[in-house]
Amino acid sequence: MVVAGLTVAGCASIEPDLGSLPAGSELVATSGTALRSVISAHFSIDVHGTVAGVAIRNAESDVDARGTAQGSAGVTDSGALTRVDFVLLKGSFYVKGPTGRYQKAAPTSAATVFDLTSILNPNHGIARAVIGVNGATTKDTETVDGVQCYRITGTVAASGVAAVAPGIQSDADATVWLTVSGEHLPVRAEFIVPGSHGSEGGKVDVSMSKVNAPVSVAAPASGAS
Repeated sequence: MVVAGLTVAGCASIEPDLGSLPAGSELVATSGTALRSVISAHFSIDVHGTVAGVAIRNAESDVDARGTAQGSAGVTDSGALTRVDFVLLKGSFYVKGPTGRYQKAAPTSAATVFDLTSILNPNHGIARAVIGVNGATTKDTETVDGVQCYRITGTVAASGVAAVAPGIQSDADATVWLTVSGEHLPVRAEFIVPGSHGSEGGKVDVSMSKVNAPVSVAAPASGAS
């Protein structure tokens, strides 16, 4: 579950034969199809700079395709960064701040973290963002978090970026890293979001790991109301 430069920490060049790299359009299409079979994953999102409409600064969560999720997030509130833990289970959303107990919140407020309910929806979420890379061009191969990937660049419409980072209203330059082996699933995606009203803009960085690992989530035992 983004977002400025395109250098990625932990990435190392592998010196590919650029003439033999597969077409970016084919890779993102294959990835989008493969994402339809993903039933769970771990997502992290980091927001750098100023991205209008986006309240979160960072978040991590285990998510499954049923909309079950558990994780934590840093959210700006009146200019201050607040850390919250959250649980989304069977349509109920629970949030706990730095102090106190979990409180039950409206399920729609889950979207203020990131789109937990649909990030694995094959017609929305990460699949929509990947398939939506226009002018997809395979630039290189790199190792990202220990996984050999194709690095693909292009642009994504605002609706595609908002599918993983709700609130974004601008088209973005995109870089996605898809696995070389297997079904070319995404490992990381970066979206460079232009500024508005004089702001410099920012970057949304989304990573996906632990594909199809079991997600075990229980409702908070106490304090939920």
